[in-house]
Amino acid sequence: MSIITQKTSNSEKISTSVSDFFHRFHVASALKKSNAVHKRGFSVPVIFSFLLASIFTNGSTYRFYQKQKEQLSFSDKTFRNVLNDPHIHWQKLLILVAKSVITFLRPLTDDARKTT
Repeated sequence: MSIITQKTSNSEKISTSVSDFFHRFHVASALKKSNAVHKRGFSVPVIFSFLLASIFTNGSTYRFYQKQKEQLSFSDKTFRNVLNDPHIHWQKLLILVAKSVITFLRPLTDDARKTT
């Protein structure tokens, strides 16, 4: 029983971390600027957050989807279609998120920063 509880707790921690990352680094607006917009059915940030969370599990995205299927409102084809969408500028998305992360980290590595 404790293993199941630990896995559920771990999944919740991953979900919380992904949500924090989305808010801190404005991933939803970067997705919008990268032409990853809601076309029909489901919002791209929800699908992208699922994909990001699946990366941090020790398995494939498909297996992660199978475990979470009851809680998700979209099919496995939906997230594959998002990944294969030729209109999404993945390089621009990566650059915008990286810029946001660097902007966050720069004051932490500044020479003028006080150390205690």
